[in-house]
Amino acid sequence: MILNIQGRNHVKLLRKIRGAGPVISIGMVMIITGSAMLGGCGSDSELGEVIAFVGNTESGEGGPANAEIWQGLTDYANETNRELVTYVPESGSVRDAELAMKSAIDDGADVIVCSGTEMNYAVYEVQKIEKHTQFVLIDGVPAENKEGGDKRIRGNTCSIIFSREIAGFLAGYAAVKDGCRFLGFYGGSKDEDTVRYGSGFIQGANQAAGELKLKKDEVVIQYKYMTSNAISPAQVSGIVSWFQEGCQVIAVAGGGAELVAEQGAVRANGKIITDDMNAAAGASIMAAAGINYTNAARQALTMIDAGSISGGESSELGVAENCIYLNMEGSTFNTFGQADYDDVLARIENGEITVTSQDVTKLTPEDSESGNKKKTENTVQINNVTIEERP
Repeated sequence: MILNIQGRNHVKLLRKIRGAGPVISIGMVMIITGSAMLGGCGSDSELGEVIAFVGNTESGEGGPANAEIWQGLTDYANETNRELVTYVPESGSVRDAELAMKSAIDDGADVIVCSGTEMNYAVYEVQKIEKHTQFVLIDGVPAENKEGGDKRIRGNTCSIIFSREIAGFLAGYAAVKDGCRFLGFYGGSKDEDTVRYGSGFIQGANQAAGELKLKKDEVVIQYKYMTSNAISPAQVSGIVSWFQEGCQVIAVAGGGAELVAEQGAVRANGKIITDDMNAAAGASIMAAAGINYTNAARQALTMIDAGSISGGESSELGVAENCIYLNMEGSTFNTFGQADYDDVLARIENGEITVTSQDVTKLTPEDSESGNKKKTENTVQINNVTIEERP
């Protein structure tokens, strides 16, 4: 079957899962045709038959997460006998993202799946116009494209977010259990996701220090956020100085923090823990702790199909859904092993260990001593480590 979308120059590639046929060029649009259509999904399904992924899986525009999400959607489509088509916007603009979504809908898509900042803005607008189309926004919330703009998840949209503080927790816990006593956290832009990861890192280190019965001044954690997304020699030199002062490992998350920290680690023969699960193994990488986007995409659609995730709200996925993990296979820990990882993961899942998304660097000593979180849901105490903001 050949889909004729000639003249839609805002779409660069349309790809269909199952029985890929020849590549046909039509104007500025390239189509990979599929020779087989997938069957229906049954009347009890919460999802439609045709799923469209809007994003770039082959370039750096959408980051490696898009390729992982696409793989998860591919697995889901094959398992449930659905049709999956990919639409790649001509550029990274919000306008082109909106046009690609509308193209997918015009071609018969029942569900639009996407991820990325521009997609947050695009879904915000399109969801209120295309009320009979379902939108699944992975790792984002529909938002108005302006500073301080409105955020709104309409009834036809499911927003999937992640427990990043758990990923940070696993990183901090493993590092201290492995023998690190001087740790750092280096964040990109100080947004909610990065703060949650850093907060979890501190909580994990605190948990491990408590279990090892270490004194508070025996484990020091310094934290710092980038003041600019532009990578500079001065920033790299700052990381080098951090290691030269005795820091044993720096956890990094968000923005360009990983590139800066990795360059500094290479120069200083230091170690980092990254939230980039696609980071190449190397002498400077101790471990990666972050999101399993492939499983997240598959899980999200499975849960929506089963009715356990509803439109009009955000749903948070974590370790219970196998969407947050520490990559033990690619780690270079000295003593922290698989059994240790399995144990702490089980205790998080069964509720024995509580991890909060609150920024624990804002807790006062009195808060930590009393466990008071000032009207927040969970109780946390940071009393086994020393926390310092690095200038």
